[in-house]
Amino acid sequence: MRIPLSLPLILPLTNCFLLNYKQLHDISDSKNLISQIGTDKEKLNAFSVEKRRLYHTLNGTANDLFQNNNEEDSEDEQADSEEQDGYISHVSVTAPAHLPQICKGTTHLIETTNDLYSLQDNCKELFGDLIVTPTYDNSMVDLGGIQNIYGNFIIENSNNIINIKAESLMTISHNFVLKSLTSLVDINTPLLRNVNSIDWEILPILGTIDLHNDILINQDIIISDTSLANIDQISKVKVIDIFNINNNRFLETIKSNINTVNTQFTIHANARDVELKMPYLKSAQNLTIRDTSSIYLPNLQYVQSSFQIIENLITSLDVSNLQYVGGTLGIIENQHLVKANFNNVTEVQGGLMVAHNNKLDKINFFQSLRQIGGAIHFEGKFSETSFQNLKLVKGSAFIKSSSENLDCGQWITSTNGRSIIRGGKVKCSSARKSSFVNIDKEGVVLDSIENDNVDFEEESDTFGENMKSGSKTATKKSKFSRKMSNSATSLKVSKSCTVISVFLVIVRLIT
Repeated sequence: MRIPLSLPLILPLTNCFLLNYKQLHDISDSKNLISQIGTDKEKLNAFSVEKRRLYHTLNGTANDLFQNNNEEDSEDEQADSEEQDGYISHVSVTAPAHLPQICKGTTHLIETTNDLYSLQDNCKELFGDLIVTPTYDNSMVDLGGIQNIYGNFIIENSNNIINIKAESLMTISHNFVLKSLTSLVDINTPLLRNVNSIDWEILPILGTIDLHNDILINQDIIISDTSLANIDQISKVKVIDIFNINNNRFLETIKSNINTVNTQFTIHANARDVELKMPYLKSAQNLTIRDTSSIYLPNLQYVQSSFQIIENLITSLDVSNLQYVGGTLGIIENQHLVKANFNNVTEVQGGLMVAHNNKLDKINFFQSLRQIGGAIHFEGKFSETSFQNLKLVKGSAFIKSSSENLDCGQWITSTNGRSIIRGGKVKCSSARKSSFVNIDKEGVVLDSIENDNVDFEEESDTFGENMKSGSKTATKKSKFSRKMSNSATSLKVSKSCTVISVFLVIVRLIT
C-alpha cells in the first residue's frame, strides 16, 4: 500500500519542482535584464555627464600631413641633450677653467641663506642646476649679481618664500621651475631674456611678475594656479612646444605673438571672462580652449591633431583662415555661441562634433568641407544643417535636434544611389520624427526605418536589432515586460502545485 500511496505524491511534487526550476530560471533572466537595463541607464547618464569627452570616440586615423620639421638639426645635438631631475637639457656649455670651483658643478643646493650668499659673492656665471630646497630659511631668494645660469633654476615645495629677486639674471639655459610655493607673491627678473622653459605651477597668490619685454622662451610655457591678472609679456616668442595656461582664477587676458605650437596648446579653467588673443598663431598640434569669453585666432591655418572649443562664453567664433584639422574637431557646450565661421576648412581627418550649443540655430559654417575622416555627431536645438561640398564621411552619423524644422533628408537620402556616409549607420532625429538607415561600406543604403515621435535615445539602442528583424517595436522595455509576465504566470502555477501537494500529504496521513 505504501508504494501506490506515494506515487500520487511524488508525481505532482516532481512536476512542481520542474515548474519552480523554470520560474527561478526566468526570474534570474529577469534580474539579468533589469541589471542590463540599469547598466544602459548608467551609460546614458554617464554620457550626459561626460559628453564633452565624447569627441574622442569620433577620432579617425589622422595622418600627420603637416608634421613639424623644426626638430634638432643633427644627431650630435641630440647626443648633447641629457635628462636631469626630470628636466631635459638642450644646451651643453663647458665652464671656463678660471671660474671659481664653487661656480661649477652638476648641482648647487641652496639650503640656507649662507649657501646663497656664497654664490652671490663668487659667481656671475653659474654652471649646473641651481636648486633651492624646501629647508631654505629665508622669505626672499635673492640671486644678487648672478647673470647666467647654465642649467635649471628650480624652487619647489616651500611655504616660506615670498619673493624671488634676480635683477641681474639674463639667461637660464634650461628650465625655470617654480612649483608649490604657496606664499610666493612676486617674481622680479627684469633682465631675463633667454630661458628654455617656464614651468610655474601651484603659486596661488603670485600676483606680480617682471620679465624683460623681449624674453625668448624656446620650449614650453606652463603657468598654472596663480593669481596673475594678465599674461602678455611674451610677445617675442614665435615657436614653442607647449603653451598651457590653466587654473589662474583671476586671469583677464592671455596675449601672445606665438606663431607655431608644436605639441600642445591648452587654455582652460581660468577666470570665466578671460580673453584669448593670439593674432599671429598659424599652426598648432593639439589645440584646446575652454572657459573663455573671447577667442581671437585670425591667422590660424592648420591644426595637425585635435581642435576643441568647449564650455566657453563666446557669442561668435571666427577661424575663417583655418584649412585643415588632423584629428577631431569639437565645438561643445558653448551655451552663448550664436555664429561661427569655419568656411575655409576643407578636411577634418578625425570626427566632427557640434553638440549642446543651445543658441546655435544653424550648422552651416563648413561650406568648403569635403571630407570627414571619422564620424559626425550633431546634437542641440538647431533647425538646419548645411554642408554643400561634403562628399565623404568615413564614420557613422548621429544627428539629434529638438527643433521641429530639422530636415534629415540630406543625411538619409542618398545621391546617385550612394550615401556620403560610409560608417554603417545614420541616425537622424527631430522633434517630429526619427530616421534610421543602414549603409554598407560602399555607401549603398541597405534598409531604413522612419518613425514619428519616437524616443530617439531608446530607439537608437535597439537600432541594429530592429534593422535585422524589420520590427519597429522591438525594444528592451517590451522584452522586459514579457519576461515579467512569464514570471508571474509561473508563480501562479507554483502556488497551485503547492496546494495539491499539501492535500495529498493530508490524504496519506488519514489513510
